[in-house]
Amino acid sequence: MNAKKNENDYLLGSAIDTTFRWPIGHAEKLAKKGKLPHRILPDGSIRFSWEKIEKLVIDFTVPEPGEEVQHA
Repeated sequence: MNAKKNENDYLLGSAIDTTFRWPIGHAEKLAKKGKLPHRILPDGSIRFSWEKIEKLVIDFTVPEPGEEVQHA
């Protein structure tokens, strides 16, 4: 991830879309399908907890040719 988010932040769907380079509106579509954790505010808008979204991201690196691969 290139942007460090505060663990208590609730983000707009567009911020999630931008962070993951998704088309605008994709995070909200995933939330409505129950595939992305979110909160619905009293006004009906959707917000995302960075702490919960971050847990879904798997950090990985691609080894250089000849580099030993270590498994967790």
